[in-house]
Amino acid sequence: MKHIVIGLVDNDPLTTNALSGLIKSHFGERVGIWSTSDEYEAIRRCLEAATRPNLLFLDMSMEHLSGIEACNIMRQHISDMPIIGITSFSLQTYQERIADAGAQALVSKTDIDSMLNIISSVLNHRPYQVVPPFLSVTEAYDRIQYKPKTTVSLLTRRDADIMDLVAEGLNNNEIAARLSISESTVKTHIEHILDKLGAHNRTHAAVIWIKGRL
Repeated sequence: MKHIVIGLVDNDPLTTNALSGLIKSHFGERVGIWSTSDEYEAIRRCLEAATRPNLLFLDMSMEHLSGIEACNIMRQHISDMPIIGITSFSLQTYQERIADAGAQALVSKTDIDSMLNIISSVLNHRPYQVVPPFLSVTEAYDRIQYKPKTTVSLLTRRDADIMDLVAEGLNNNEIAARLSISESTVKTHIEHILDKLGAHNRTHAAVIWIKGRL
């Protein structure tokens, strides 16, 4: 019996629970599912070969990273996993950007038939139609590899907001107050920023950030 694993990433656990139920009722034991509302956890699972799904459904509206940013990070490193964006908004809102980030399709959260068809294609090793502006997994991976990258460009929109304030000399508590987020969220972002920039500490990160913006 053919078996695949699907990853579901959505900021609303009710959505992932509902989608899991629908997928399970349609495909039964042929499909395994893991789900998370934490985009960083999703990235970690997908980058690790042992936990990488055969297919990922990724919400466009996440808490710390947008779906576009998360997709781009994963596609820079993964050449064998289809990424399907999902959204409750108009597809036109995200279509061009998520295609550019390396996804293979964008579907509405209410378009269950399209989701099931995509799963069926992956399950049966049958190529599914990739419609422009989207590219196949390999083509999307290759295109992103040849895009010019800078270290600073790896930062997300929220990372950039935080680094602007770090560069101004604000501490975590002050940044949290300015951005109306928790201090622990600021701390988490800064830890990820240090990793992305290869910085030894926040001062070093601020120097890299300022130089990269010149």
